[in-house]
Amino acid sequence: MTDKEHRIFWGVVLLLSAFIFGVGIGGLITGLRYDAEIRTDQLDLQVQVDGVAKDKAVIDSLAKKLIFHIEQLELERERLHRLQIELSKGEKNVKN
Repeated sequence: MTDKEHRIFWGVVLLLSAFIFGVGIGGLITGLRYDAEIRTDQLDLQVQVDGVAKDKAVIDSLAKKLIFHIEQLELERERLHRLQIELSKGEKNVKN
């Protein structure tokens, strides 16, 4: 191997190793960027999940209150119906 061939060989080796090193560094940086974006997305989703959980708690609380009020209205309606029956019996007695 002549001196010129020796220099060309080591030049090619140097270029290939620089290329491989550059690709490796580029891949590492790209992977880190993707990981950072994924982490950011995960944090955003966590905030949204927390918001949904709070909203669900509020909705559950409102639903329980609504059910309670509906039950109270049904009881009141039943009482009014009984009172109406009592009054109609009283009206029949007064007419006689």
